[in-house]
Amino acid sequence: MQLTVIQNERLPIDVLLVQVVGITASAFLTGATGAVSFIFVPSILEAPAPLAARQWKKVYSIGSKVGSGLSALSTVACGWLAARGRLVWLCAKDNN
Repeated sequence: MQLTVIQNERLPIDVLLVQVVGITASAFLTGATGAVSFIFVPSILEAPAPLAARQWKKVYSIGSKVGSGLSALSTVACGWLAARGRLVWLCAKDNN
């Protein structure tokens, strides 16, 4: 089995857009997680317990909604790209 690689072929615009969306969503979620871990958590540890609990509840509430959405978006984008790539690979295999 030999696959032909076309090096000068441009990717379709839908593939490029889904790549950008998937990578950007994943990168944003990574940055948000890092910010919470390295900025928010140390500062909340210095707050009085009742205030810390309210702040943590608010951050968790927002983070769980935004994080779930970004995670789902990135997963769907990567899954679509993988399925599309598998389909292209199967079609190329059938042609050889």
